[in-house]
Amino acid sequence: MVLGLILEVVGYIGRLELHFNQFKKSAFLTYLVPLTMGPAFLSAAVYLCLSRIVVLYGPKLSRFSPRTYTITFISCDIFSLVLQAIGGGMASTATKDSGVHTGTHIMIAGLSFQVASLLLFIGLCIDFAFAVHRSRSTSANSISQTWKFKCFLCALAIATIGIFVRSVFRVAELSNGFHGPLDNQEATYMVLEGVMILVASAALTLFHPGVCFQGQWDGADFKLTGRRKKFVEADEATPGSVSEMDNVGGKKSGVVETEQ
Repeated sequence: MVLGLILEVVGYIGRLELHFNQFKKSAFLTYLVPLTMGPAFLSAAVYLCLSRIVVLYGPKLSRFSPRTYTITFISCDIFSLVLQAIGGGMASTATKDSGVHTGTHIMIAGLSFQVASLLLFIGLCIDFAFAVHRSRSTSANSISQTWKFKCFLCALAIATIGIFVRSVFRVAELSNGFHGPLDNQEATYMVLEGVMILVASAALTLFHPGVCFQGQWDGADFKLTGRRKKFVEADEATPGSVSEMDNVGGKKSGVVETEQ
């Protein structure tokens, strides 16, 4: 989130410079690349939140393990980020129209991949939400039933939709190049680009997961490498611990982690 917001600030500094000199190439580069890449970091933060939510409610309700969600969507995010960075750099430094068009097309490919990833992510979130609703069960602790956590889930949904709307707009904006109609409408740009990111950032700040998980953010952690943690039997665990699924092979361990 911090990296994404830093890029947003840098991008708008470049945009302010363009207000005073529209032909300053360094300002155009400062505006284009950071504002194109910034939301990818924000979406990565959203992806990590889903993994913790799955652990909290119980991986048995999910089609995939928390580790699978993280590896898959973060990998997609990195790939999208690389394409956007390469395309933005090429488009902003090209001296010929052919180079600008090539860079723009690479940027569009990266943004389109980000849109597809977000769409798949939204679909899996909805699927998991229905699974939780159908189970009519609660997690091992009562955090998921608190108003803070429910507000966090709403904030996460708002942030995801905001980032998705922004990404769809950027694809549409750049599809006609830098001289297209959408690229020259300031009001449309500020609403569908700036405001969407502002709403997403504000939602995740007001209902910060570190606060809304009420001290259980670390307890809802999972092993990214797939290596086993040390566990004890669930009936020997201290009350209030967070149950979780063994990440190796996707099998249920029936145990919970304890402090060493």
